[in-house]
Amino acid sequence: TIVMLVSYQEGEEVQATPGFETIKTLPSFTTITESVVVGMPLKLTVDLFDCPGVVVLVHDDATVIDADLATIRKLEEECKLFEVAPRKSKACKVTE
Repeated sequence: TIVMLVSYQEGEEVQATPGFETIKTLPSFTTITESVVVGMPLKLTVDLFDCPGVVVLVHDDATVIDADLATIRKLEEECKLFEVAPRKSKACKVTE
């Protein structure tokens, strides 16, 4: 499964990419192509040109892939892929 990552936030500078590290620990994780790196500005994803990365998930059990995809989408929605400063805007779901 190929997953195009989505950023629901933007900011002047990416300070860390904790979501990438979380994704790399998923059971079906195979590879990630990171389009955003520390020190770069972060744009909201509005099309494929703003995609912050691509993840490939592979596993014999489709339920594992489904669970890993759900984890990735939750990281995106909660703006936990990136730490940015200063944050200009975000369209994330806030969870406590």
